[in-house]
Amino acid sequence: MAEALKVNVKGVDVVTAILLKFSDDLKTFNGFGSEIGKLITNNASAIVPRKTGALAASIGSTVTEYGVQVYAGSTAVPYAGVIEYGWPAKGKQEKPYLRPAVYNNIEAILRKYEDGISDRIKKYNLD
Repeated sequence: MAEALKVNVKGVDVVTAILLKFSDDLKTFNGFGSEIGKLITNNASAIVPRKTGALAASIGSTVTEYGVQVYAGSTAVPYAGVIEYGWPAKGKQEKPYLRPAVYNNIEAILRKYEDGISDRIKKYNLD
């Protein structure tokens, strides 16, 4: 019968801690999620139809545990969805501003994700 092979690996706890920090940074888009949000909100604010500027001023973003969330409207600006998607029953045509802000910048958004992930790989010496 063969002898059992015993291997001792040192530093597994350190590697595990580094990988957990790396994972947490990516889950929360730490350091680059807000850049993506600003890119989209700045573009949406620039192309949104304006009468008073209230809708443009209501556009913002936040980073959540699920990703970057871009929002528009509020109780004071309840028509944000109507402008974006229209209201056919009332004869209101859609005038999208959020979707084009994403679609027109998709390459820049993907680049920011790639750069953010690459930066985190370097930060934790995983390259």
